[in-house]
Amino acid sequence: MRWAYLFVKEFSATGAEEATFSGADTLPNNSYISDKIVADLQSIADSSKLNCEKLLKLIGELNAAYSGGRVYSALAIVRAIIDHIPPIFGFIKFSEVHSNWAWGRTDKNYMLKLSDFRSTADDVLHRQISSNVDLIEIEDLPPRTWLNRLLQECVQQLKP
Repeated sequence: MRWAYLFVKEFSATGAEEATFSGADTLPNNSYISDKIVADLQSIADSSKLNCEKLLKLIGELNAAYSGGRVYSALAIVRAIIDHIPPIFGFIKFSEVHSNWAWGRTDKNYMLKLSDFRSTADDVLHRQISSNVDLIEIEDLPPRTWLNRLLQECVQQLKP
């Protein structure tokens, strides 16, 4: 989803033009991963049997890439997170996580779609330069809900 921002030109008493932002209270959240999930991960990181440092750094970099509109970075980092978390569930590959974990129906559907997203990430990571126009946009990221739900389950599994 692309966000349009409204800038209003105002003129001061001296006639100088000033631009101000209108609607600051309606700004979208520019984080891809929920701040609550990040806080939950940080709070259990020290007591977890697994080292969460890389996961937290990936999440931080994803949020920065997303808020900055850096599509290739964001897509690559989503893929990195998906590939990074299977050991939390006792698996090696994400396909095992989405196939074998006891997800509810909706969450299982989210995980299947995240698994299918790998094709888009492969496009970003492996398609070489050509004369074709690039088709990848920030809107090609999977919906935030899918990855947030996955990470929410990771938090539950990492709790001591």
